[in-house]
Amino acid sequence: MRDDDDRDPADVFENPRHPQPGEMMEELADTKILTERQAEVYVRRSLELEPREAVAEYLGYETVSGLDSVHQTAKKNVADAEWVVKLLDAYRNPPLPTECSECGETLGGRWVETDDGDARCLSCGGVEDVA
Repeated sequence: MRDDDDRDPADVFENPRHPQPGEMMEELADTKILTERQAEVYVRRSLELEPREAVAEYLGYETVSGLDSVHQTAKKNVADAEWVVKLLDAYRNPPLPTECSECGETLGGRWVETDDGDARCLSCGGVEDVA
């Protein structure tokens, strides 16, 4: 994984409008979420939709079940990475309440949170509006 946090995925492809499978394989393997073999199998099977028998033969698997095992592991690793992104997003951007839990009025971005996590308008929360 690269150290620069301001990367743009489009910058890794020679032609962002037509990324090449090899470029994607390389970048996926570079993340360390997938091995090089998993990245190649994932791109060929999940993104390029190449037939499993053809991919197994091309990559030298004696049976398609060996390829399937690598593919399943790669898909699980990708799903785990997607889940981490969702968790980070939920942590960084928690949903904001839209209405008072006591009277149902629209909060308009201003509320008081009770000890048990309820959102109340300033009136129900006992706060004088000094606007």
